[in-house]
Amino acid sequence: MTKKRMIHDCMWQSEGFAGLTYRQRCLWIGLITTADDQGRGRAHPGLVRAAVFPFDVIAQGEIEADIQAIVDCEMLLVYQIQEKDFYQIVSWWEYQRPQWAGPSDYPAPEDWLDRARYHGEGHKVITENWLESNKKEQDNKGSKSGDTPGDKLPLAKEEVKEEVEVKEDIETLFLDILSHWADVFPSKQQPRHSNKTLRKKLRTRMREPEFKKNWRVAITRASKSTFCNDGSWCKVGWFLANDDNWRKALDGDYDDAGKDSGPVRIRV
Repeated sequence: MTKKRMIHDCMWQSEGFAGLTYRQRCLWIGLITTADDQGRGRAHPGLVRAAVFPFDVIAQGEIEADIQAIVDCEMLLVYQIQEKDFYQIVSWWEYQRPQWAGPSDYPAPEDWLDRARYHGEGHKVITENWLESNKKEQDNKGSKSGDTPGDKLPLAKEEVKEEVEVKEDIETLFLDILSHWADVFPSKQQPRHSNKTLRKKLRTRMREPEFKKNWRVAITRASKSTFCNDGSWCKVGWFLANDDNWRKALDGDYDDAGKDSGPVRIRV
């Protein structure tokens, strides 16, 4: 497994990176350099401290807070599988361009697409979702994705049209959600329109027809909650993170005591 990592100079102009403390910035760079070839690792604060700060005396709770600060900047995704915490660097494949990348020892987060190119049995080159830009020479021998060279298999015209329509639907809905969120939560920090992580989360939520019918009602109802307005956790990323969060907002779990239960959801 390779360990050469790219640290792009645009990081120093990043507003998210600039908003971190010096130790959190150091931790971020440490996570990049210690992550596996898929930009992934264990997120347990004790393990992170051992990997990045082996000679420093830092409380485990402080490391946990530093990790959360990076998550809040939407640079890192922390998720749990079988009661174990893992992290995924969100922009990993935007900046890492290795010639070889082994498969991860850790499970991927929901809707994440791994890319791999490594030697399998008999020295055959195995590729999975490997882009042309990730290597100097294309070698499709032993490819799991088929014998067709290039980034991916060609799509039929109908499939291309359908894929474009889905992307347009997601883009339109994404902008509608950001606009409505800004209207009802004007005092909260607003996410950037270019946020790819939120789009991936939205794509997952769109699989649920009830979400498409009720997202606006859920956001509006949450905006009337003192708990949601005062909580720094209440962000678009939280709302789209899973099916539980937006449903709780829709069902009134965060309503102020004694207030009207709000509008009725639209059943599909």
